[in-house]
Amino acid sequence: MNWPEPLTWVAAHGPTAQHVAAMRPLRLVGYPQGCVYRRSMVEALHRENIEFEVVYASQSFTGIEAAVASGFGLTALARRVVPPGLQVMAAVDTLPALGEVRMGLYVNEQARGPEVDAVARRIAGFFDDPTMSDLSA
Repeated sequence: MNWPEPLTWVAAHGPTAQHVAAMRPLRLVGYPQGCVYRRSMVEALHRENIEFEVVYASQSFTGIEAAVASGFGLTALARRVVPPGLQVMAAVDTLPALGEVRMGLYVNEQARGPEVDAVARRIAGFFDDPTMSDLSA
């Protein structure tokens, strides 16, 4: 099961967000190289010839969240996973569009069965439902 998820620029709440988005070079926070979110940020910025530097990388979502929340830089996340402590950068003309990623739910073949498949369908159904824009509720 897989589905498209739009990516969005994310920053700390408040006036810091606009300030950080306008900085050049743009300060990026993200996962290590190889991550699709990081690749989307870098490709979008290269496409628009926007100067940037990766100022912090972590394999931990919590680490990325903390760095962004402190105003250290911006990141890209799938819209539905943006935590309440961070702000989605809505229609900022200084930041390029990021596009979308394909998210997926995969079940080990050895674990499959009616119950496991039902749970997987239920989880994937949250992402198919356009009214479920925020899964943290």
